[in-house]
Formats: sequence, structure tokens, C-alpha cells
Amino acid sequence: ASGHLDPGATSRLLDCLARSPLYCPRRRSYLLYPDRKLTPWRQRNCLPRALAEANPLLRAELQKPDGAVVAGEDPKTVHFAADIVNRQALRARLAAADGEPALEQAMQLHEEVFKHAAFTGRSTTFFAFEGLGSIYWHMVAKLLLAVQEQHRVAVDAGDSAAADLARHYRTVRAGLGWRKPPGEWGAFPTDPYSHTPAHAGAQQPGMTGQVKEEILSRKGELGVRYLDGKVSFAPLLLEEQEFDTRPRQLEWRGPDGRERLLDLPANSLVFGCCQTPVVYRPGTTARISVAMRSGEVRKIDGNTLGRALSRELLSRSGRLDWIEVQLS
Repeated sequence: ASGHLDPGATSRLLDCLARSPLYCPRRRSYLLYPDRKLTPWRQRNCLPRALAEANPLLRAELQKPDGAVVAGEDPKTVHFAADIVNRQALRARLAAADGEPALEQAMQLHEEVFKHAAFTGRSTTFFAFEGLGSIYWHMVAKLLLAVQEQHRVAVDAGDSAAADLARHYRTVRAGLGWRKPPGEWGAFPTDPYSHTPAHAGAQQPGMTGQVKEEILSRKGELGVRYLDGKVSFAPLLLEEQEFDTRPRQLEWRGPDGRERLLDLPANSLVFGCCQTPVVYRPGTTARISVAMRSGEVRKIDGNTLGRALSRELLSRSGRLDWIEVQLS
């Protein structure tokens, strides 16, 4: 979403992402970073005996019975003492002068065994809390929003990549919780969760960062835009399954605080915009009907409100009762 990639390059990047180790087909979503296999516990802290004996300081320590620095009865492998937690502790234990080649070499061997400098926290060692094999839902929501933004750029520019970006958007959306049954999600699907580790369902419910991106991307799906002082309705990423096939009634509270009822027809979808119900219905041509509190109904060809009606809507003046948008 930085603008560095054009829509076509973004689509190709997403194709590669879906084929990469970051994608988890079983959960239909993306890992925070590629999973990897950890070194088994009994294979850690292993230094070849030949390397230890080639270092004068470590060779001298091997001859001591206390094993305060290195120890091990295996003819091929020795181990550093468990309480030597870093290179500073090793330097203090060896009590050698700084700059001494044997000391520098010993500390380098210690680093090659433990790789402290390469430690990046949970990304290389944990299995939960956004660790190895985990899906971090805030990041997936960020990806969703970024793909949506690039889709809008492509649509506005008439770029042919728009269709591919819409497909990618639906793929990312399909992996999020409310598109999954509880058994697959492992929790209440409509709640935001921190992460899903490889071995369990969604974990840590709460007001995670996912909420912010989900609100923004949902507004984008509904297609409400404000440009040049005018509100328009262009829901290019809504799916047919979201339209309710049954007639029903909406109870809502307007800007004046009064509760009202609105009869909704079959095959419609309704949402609130500045405390005004907006009803989407499929049709053959784009047309807007604006019901005023005075009882007047204003008809508009196309999908854009004029500046005057846009001001009434955004200011919550209470002069608008509801808006019906017939989508082409």
C-alpha cells in the first residue's frame, strides 16, 4: 500500500505469496514468518571436541574435573557449562586478557554453538504467541486492507489487474474468522483474536489490532466514498451471499435519538452511514432513492449523491430518513 508497486506488480507478488511457505493451506491463511524445524534438545550445546582441544584455554578447562567451562565424556562432543549464558560470562569464567587470540576464538566458538547474535525472540523459538507456525491475525487484516487499497487504485486507473486483485482480496478474506465455522476457527468466529498457533485454535481474544483494519476494510467493502464533496456508493467487493433473501424489518435510532422501523425488501443488505440506513438492492441500472423526513423521495440516476445531500448525510442533520441504492 506504500505505492511502490503498481497493481500488476502487487498481483504478481500476491501470486508468489500464495505459493510461498508463508501460506498455510490447512488454515487458508498466512503465517507471520516461515515455519522452521528447531534443533532437538539433545543436539543443542554441542561443540566438536577437536575444536575445543585446538583452543589452549578450552583444552586446559577440559582437563579440570569441575567442568566449570566445558565438559563431556563423549569422544567427539563437549558441552559448555549451562550457567555460561553469554560471551561476557565466558570471558569472566576463562579469566583471560582481552584481545588474547585464544579468548577471542573461544568466544567465537560459543557464539557458533548458541547463535546469540541471531536470536530474534519468539520468531525463532516459540510455538505460540505469534511464534513458529502461528498466524498473526492483525497482520492478515493489514494484508487484507492493503490488497483492498490496491484494488481501488486499479479500478480508478482502469487497470486490468483489478480482477486479479479482487480474487486475491477474497482469498485473504476467506481465511479470517467470520468466514469459518467455530470448529475450524476454534473459537467464536466473530471475535477478534491475537493468533492461531499450528497446534490449536484461535487464541487470546480481545481488542487486538485486527479490529482497526477490519473496520476500515469493511467500510471499503461497502463501497462508501467521499470525493469532491460528494458521497458515492460503489461496493465492488461485496459478495452475493451477503444479501438477505428474506424481507425483514430494521429497528434503528436516528440522529435525533428517536427509534424508527424500516421495512426491508428481500434480496437486500442494510448498513448505517452517519446514523442513516443505507439499503443496497441489486438491479439493472445504478439509481439512488433518498427518503427525506418531510416525506419527499428524491431520485438520482447513478451512484453518487450531490453536494447538498452529501452535506445533509455527513452532518447528521436528521433531514434524511433513509437511502436506497439500486446497484447495477
